[in-house]
Amino acid sequence: MRLPDWIVLGQELWDEVERRNQLLLRALATRNKEARFLFVEQPLRPREVLAWRRPRVRSVAPGIWAMRPVRPLPDSVSRSVLFGDAGR
Repeated sequence: MRLPDWIVLGQELWDEVERRNQLLLRALATRNKEARFLFVEQPLRPREVLAWRRPRVRSVAPGIWAMRPVRPLPDSVSRSVLFGDAGR
């Protein structure tokens, strides 16, 4: 039975320091060669504007890809501004 493809929302970056998320995904990918895993890293925030780049998917291990999205709105924007009263 084939494991389905996965999107994993991470709270950190995929880097040289292997954390639980990375270890788990590597183990799953090793055992399920046909499955694909996308690790979505912590987004770049507006205050990190100098580090912004076009989001791209990169291969980080066999069967595992990672990407770092850009969060276009600052943390101070409230839900009511975005969604009006319907978002409450």
